[in-house]
Parts: sequence; structure tokens; C-alpha cells
Amino acid sequence: MSLIRLFVYGSLRRDREHHAELGARFIAVARTTAEYALRELDGYPLLTAGSQAIDGELYELDAQELARLDAFEGRNYARGAVRLANGEQAIAYLASESAHGAPSSSPSSSRWRVFL
Repeated sequence: MSLIRLFVYGSLRRDREHHAELGARFIAVARTTAEYALRELDGYPLLTAGSQAIDGELYELDAQELARLDAFEGRNYARGAVRLANGEQAIAYLASESAHGAPSSSPSSSRWRVFL
């Protein structure tokens, strides 16, 4: 069985409210390359294209667990590839085309971690 690497940056992280939904093995703390941004919608972050590095965590999970997470994440998110600062790639839940959110607040006041 092939395992999939998933980068999480919001409520699925270990110290956040929906971590229990993530039935996956923690690999490491990770950061994206500086080509992303966060927006917020209803209090949750949306990963979009931009010029910032985003802090998160890397997990391994199987296709069945990933399908379950797809249903949990809902219509505001779509899976896509992200580049990590260490040169690896992973998948992440990106903002879907139909999701519109406000720019995330500055890193010092935001509960989501953004690096300028």
C-alpha cells in the first residue's frame, strides 16, 4: 500500500481543534517555499498562491484516510501539490476556486503561522 504525504497548516495540526480528525502518522514539522499565502474564511485558513512561507506539519496517510478527510474538509478546499522548503513535495488542502476569504491577519496576531 502506498502512503501519501499531507502538509497541514490549520485546524488539523497537533495543537488545533480538528487534529482528532487526522488519522495519520506525524512525520515532521515542515514549512512551504515562499510562494503561498493564507486567507481566512469563517475562522479557518485557506492556502492560496502568494509570496509567503507557511509553517505546518507533514503526515503520512493512506488513500482511504485521505478520502475521509476530503469529506471532512468540504467544498472550500481542494487537494493540490505544495512545495516544501526542504525540496520535497506533498499534497495539501488548498482554497477551492469557489472559496473566497479575507487576507489572514499579520503573523504576530494570527493563530495561523505565516513567514514573510
